[in-house]
Amino acid sequence: MARNFQVNIGLNERCGRILVSIGFFVFSLTYSEWLLIPALLFIVTGIVGWSPIYQLFGVNTNKKSGSAKEKDLHLNFPKKHSKNSKFSSRKR
Repeated sequence: MARNFQVNIGLNERCGRILVSIGFFVFSLTYSEWLLIPALLFIVTGIVGWSPIYQLFGVNTNKKSGSAKEKDLHLNFPKKHSKNSKFSSRKR
């Protein structure tokens, strides 16, 4: 019986989960080793990109769900200004 584990956590949330897991790990060294449990859960779901709780409730924060390239990161850089734009060198 194969299950379909579709990515249901968006990129920003995945990065946030990894950062939170690092925080839990650091606090577990100081306060209580029980904080390793949520640290482990956050790191696994952050790396894998799939949350069983999200699937149970039908939540999907991944904007690219269903696409073949779910892990692509598209960067939008500002366009270069032409010589005639208002940002070009001004006459004094």
